[in-house]
Amino acid sequence: MKVMVVGASKGLGRALIEGLGQPGDQLIGVSRYRPDSLVNQAGAELRWVEANLGESLKAAQIIEQAVAGEGLDTLIYNLGIWEELAFDPAYDFLADQDSQLQEIISCNITSTIVLIKRLLPLLLNSANPRIIRVLPGLSANDRFC
Repeated sequence: MKVMVVGASKGLGRALIEGLGQPGDQLIGVSRYRPDSLVNQAGAELRWVEANLGESLKAAQIIEQAVAGEGLDTLIYNLGIWEELAFDPAYDFLADQDSQLQEIISCNITSTIVLIKRLLPLLLNSANPRIIRVLPGLSANDRFC
């Protein structure tokens, strides 16, 4: 089985990339940078694609090219950002900068849809295609895109 985890460098995404897979499976991690010292399941192959989903069109092209022609069974999209003070009692939606809201929508929605559109033909060739969308609960300091 070929499984791609987007947002795989830390937190839940890293736990997924390190905990999934059986001998013969291929796991493909996606993040801006490949983290050091990954430990994956014995017998599972691990590949990495470096792409910044904050640049949705460029990232989708990089990711699509990295897996084109290989097939894909499961896409786990585990990436998202929030307002800087989203989890702070002082949070005030009306005080948010429009540019910050635009960045959040681009990362959380546009990047997700564009990447799914690019990978859907590969997924539909699988006998049992799956897309799992996880929107992590982030702290105010975690901005992954």
